[in-house]
Amino acid sequence: MGYSTVKEVKRCFTYADAKYVHDKTKPIRGRSPEVRPLGARRDVDAYSVRMSGENVEFVLYKTPVITYLPNGDVVVKTNGWSSISTHQFIQQVLDISCYGARRNSIMEARSAEGDVHKYIIPKDKGITMIHAGGNWRITQFNTIYEYRLNRKAANEVRKKYADFLNYIKGMVNLRSEMVEPSRWARRQKPYAAVVVGESELPQYARGGTIHALRIEFAELLRADQPEDTRHLSYNKAFGLAVRWALGMSQRNSVNFEQVKLPADEVLGLIDELLLRAHAQDILVWTELKVGQVPSGKYKGWMPERT
Repeated sequence: MGYSTVKEVKRCFTYADAKYVHDKTKPIRGRSPEVRPLGARRDVDAYSVRMSGENVEFVLYKTPVITYLPNGDVVVKTNGWSSISTHQFIQQVLDISCYGARRNSIMEARSAEGDVHKYIIPKDKGITMIHAGGNWRITQFNTIYEYRLNRKAANEVRKKYADFLNYIKGMVNLRSEMVEPSRWARRQKPYAAVVVGESELPQYARGGTIHALRIEFAELLRADQPEDTRHLSYNKAFGLAVRWALGMSQRNSVNFEQVKLPADEVLGLIDELLLRAHAQDILVWTELKVGQVPSGKYKGWMPERT
């Protein structure tokens, strides 16, 4: 299946058009339950049309992507399938721009004035629209939210742990050496790399999840630690960050004498672990503007919300 086959799918803007296509299309002989092709008959398993009560459903594989209601509404729903074939199907049937961005499905509807508006199709919900005056008009859509960083709160967290961060920065500077990248390396300019011995890395034994690592990392930065042993906890926190950078569950059983990691990446990972440990204090559940696509940057930092 692909662009050449989806071009055979009927284009329909109204309930009357969709109902006509259903009623005039002969079912595939010998199939039970009944199945009617929406495109070429040979592609019936990819594109089909069916009734659901009074509604007409245009189906991509087994997903009713486009539903026509008797009142004139057209509902578009992907059920989480943000794929090229889904977007091509919507574009072909509705003659509307549809594409993927950051694992989301985006539709563009043009107003009578010619303005283009972007709408995200939620993974488990639909968008309702009508076709009038030669244009699609969105009549019902879902507000999209995601976690966004409160930068002031994040800086307050960094300030609170300034002693630890300064200790780590000093350690990284002392243990870094300049590295010439190989020909095919991601970095093409010399960079500072931290040299860490395998024996310095703690074995991670709390289930191998970022949530568990975050808890252990936070425990190592407690303010009530004795002054004379605090550096030991800081060293272990540094080792946990490096272990995470290497792939904590995969590398626990791997033997190596030493590893070199870009210094800026190590510092970035430590900063991320610190902020993750205080995610509930620095992340804000934020309503996005129409057409704004979730970045997914802080996905997994907090329990999912709907």
